Amino acid sequence: MSQALTAYKKPLSILLASASLLSLCGVLAWQSLLLVCTLCLALVFYRKALVQKSALQSSALWLTVFIVGLTIGLYRPEGFNYPLVFNVDALHTEGQAFALYLNTAKVLAGIAVLVFLLPISIKKPSLKTAPWQIILTMLVCALMINTLAWHLLDLQVHTKTLFVILSFLAVNLSVTCLAEEAFMRLLLQGECLRAVSKFTENKLIREGLPLALCTLIFILTHFPSSLNMLIVFGLAGFAYGLIYALTKNITYAIGLHFSVNALHFLFLTYPL
Repeated sequence: MSQALTAYKKPLSILLASASLLSLCGVLAWQSLLLVCTLCLALVFYRKALVQKSALQSSALWLTVFIVGLTIGLYRPEGFNYPLVFNVDALHTEGQAFALYLNTAKVLAGIAVLVFLLPISIKKPSLKTAPWQIILTMLVCALMINTLAWHLLDLQVHTKTLFVILSFLAVNLSVTCLAEEAFMRLLLQGECLRAVSKFTENKLIREGLPLALCTLIFILTHFPSSLNMLIVFGLAGFAYGLIYALTKNITYAIGLHFSVNALHFLFLTYPL
């Protein structure tokens, strides 16, 4: 145990110190502090188990990281509010009241997953292509997903104020997209790919099963309230996972996720 902690002492110390400081400043609930600390320690030992190729230990630790990480993403401490970014009576004409908070626990969790799992993630892409082609594909996908949402969910075209737009984009990129994609791609899709690859050399199965699982989890964690919403979230989750499966580059998954959210917020009814 001490060897694992010593090997990752610097990043672990920075993350735990940051979480403690945020808690002392009142922007991170003590319950979330405990969850973040548990996640960081579980990630350290999970990475060590992977390096040592201890199947039973790594499986148990992966499940721990998954449950704690999911809890951080979904849990809202009773009687506690994260730092308020803005609160408006309506984002746009005929819009709903909307408040945006900075989920500090989610930020820390996303950074922790990146720090401990990105260095050992699978880097070999399934498709070799130029970066500009990938970026162009991302933009086309983001436009298609929002066009589908506009049609299926009966959304309207609405603009927002500059302050609201810039605030939302900053928080969405640094919290929502970074944390969700780190969790979905590095912990779920990447590690499922590693596990499935032990049992088959069929490329379609190795890439397809993790992609299908992550798409399903993405849909479930966004609680679709209608069939049309399920279709939109399903397509979005599939697209984020597919671009990661093809490139093995989490930057592109984050970029596509952010592009979809940004186009939606900039031009359409928000929230859904």
